[in-house]
Amino acid sequence: MKIFISWSGVTSRAVAEALSGWLPKVIQGVEPFVSAKDIDKGANWTVELSRELESAQYGIICLAPDNLLSPWLNYETGAITKSVDSRVAPVLFNVSKDEVRPPMAQLQLTSIDVEEFELLMMSVNKAAGSRLRDDQVKEAVAVWWPSLETAIRGIKVPDKPSGAMTETSSEPAKPEADVAEMMGEILRSVRRLDSRMKHLEGVPELIAGRDPRLGSYQSAIRFLERALRPNDIILDSIRVKDGRVEVKLTDSLGDEDLLPLIQAAETVAKREQSDVWLLMPDRTITLSATGSRADVPF
Repeated sequence: MKIFISWSGVTSRAVAEALSGWLPKVIQGVEPFVSAKDIDKGANWTVELSRELESAQYGIICLAPDNLLSPWLNYETGAITKSVDSRVAPVLFNVSKDEVRPPMAQLQLTSIDVEEFELLMMSVNKAAGSRLRDDQVKEAVAVWWPSLETAIRGIKVPDKPSGAMTETSSEPAKPEADVAEMMGEILRSVRRLDSRMKHLEGVPELIAGRDPRLGSYQSAIRFLERALRPNDIILDSIRVKDGRVEVKLTDSLGDEDLLPLIQAAETVAKREQSDVWLLMPDRTITLSATGSRADVPF
């Protein structure tokens, strides 16, 4: 599991690097990525950063007295939280929880002490799908805590800024706002909201047609809806037509993005002994009760 560690300024970068070396010792299999530091020289910085943000399954934001007003941290935090599965936890270095402002204050604030880090690592352990029990996580934290304490103790505490935060030489250049991208994100958010409102209105409102077996499809439709929601796939409608279930999507997606829905559709097709069609703007995937699949472009 990839953990994206965000920093801004010399102090929080030192905290980020200390956490990067410590986290895999406590939970094996996690892969920390420290923003800017771990991007290869010569790479397209903006593209690489976007890729890492999109693939992160957990985010740690390093807050220090001199970066509480950093717009950069809010940018990276927002990018991580775009993912439904992502979790974000600000770690506070010489910062009290009441000093953190919204929207950052609404996240899981974690002070650097052993009890709060036990909770943080249990959260990381759960997100990583690890089989470690809570008592095993606590034991690992206790074993490795002295090394983190030593690293953190060696970091100089900065003065708190008197006014607006100034740029630091070690902080990456900020990407300029892309109005088209912002409008696109707003549009996608509105479409997702519209889709979810349709769900709240009830399953019968999503079904067109009057198939005699309509009643037996109710659980199947709910099963398909559950496969859609956590993966942020935008639904246009679900209907029963001519003995098959048609799931119409707003966007065209690749098989990798559709995998959870395809698997759910295969289950429904076999259970209901009916075809399931996944309709997209540029193609239709048909899944039959016998397990066959066809991909028809149009």
